[in-house]
Amino acid sequence: MQYNYEILSVDSVNKVMEVRFTATNEIPVNVSMPLPNQGQDIREILNNYSPVNYWNEQKRAVDIPTQGVTGVIWSDHPTETDVEYNARTASE
Repeated sequence: MQYNYEILSVDSVNKVMEVRFTATNEIPVNVSMPLPNQGQDIREILNNYSPVNYWNEQKRAVDIPTQGVTGVIWSDHPTETDVEYNARTASE
């Protein structure tokens, strides 16, 4: 996808900039991102922070969840080790 960018503001103290991205048939998106490091190609930063994935997601059909529904989810990447998990679940 080809997109355009405009640097709207630069904050050299906090080392960030705000950039507006536009593309044909897409809504404009403003993104804050870090300034490029000395010697770094600004296109690398722009590509890393571009809203291409966001624009693509906006074209997909979605399932709307019901507001207020609650639940419990076990992380696929638990913070406890296997030994800790086994010790915790042995008494259950």
